Amino acid sequence: MFATHQPIIGHFAKKSPENTWKLLAMVQASIRMKFYRLPELLKNPEHLTARQREYIAEYWTRRNEIYAALHSNESTREKMRYLVELPGLGIPKAGFVMQLAHGTVGCLDTHNLERYGLSAKAFRSSGCTTQRLTERLDTYLHTCQSIGCATLWDTWCEYVAALYPKHFTGAEHVSQLHVDLIVY
Repeated sequence: MFATHQPIIGHFAKKSPENTWKLLAMVQASIRMKFYRLPELLKNPEHLTARQREYIAEYWTRRNEIYAALHSNESTREKMRYLVELPGLGIPKAGFVMQLAHGTVGCLDTHNLERYGLSAKAFRSSGCTTQRLTERLDTYLHTCQSIGCATLWDTWCEYVAALYPKHFTGAEHVSQLHVDLIVY
């Protein structure tokens, strides 16, 4: 699934700042949201929180800057640091952006944290000193690398398909929805 769908998204995001913005808008809409609800939310953004709409609007305003930073030659760690400094993105969602755009890192969302027995506190970025943020980013990157970006994607899709069988026909359906939500 990852091997099929992520390259489509990554190629799309790299084509333009507007396409990269679509990726960020989907990631922002996914925060604390059941994945099957995202098509409805992205079609009707008034159902997003006011804060999410504000963040998505700021990503639009800064789309050229974000595009340049995300698709630069900087290291994965530096790209993650940049993303974490955007409003509304913590370390896990910055990892999700990297997973979608570049096929690296991954998303340790609440489902994955629970499945792998990890603490959300270990990856919180708000209120961190520069040194503490660097440590948390390094721990996050190491954790994702040890699990594997593709493994995080594929097993998450399997988990979500099993969790919501009324909404998904299987893991492939969940994975394809990532493409459908961004490449539209």
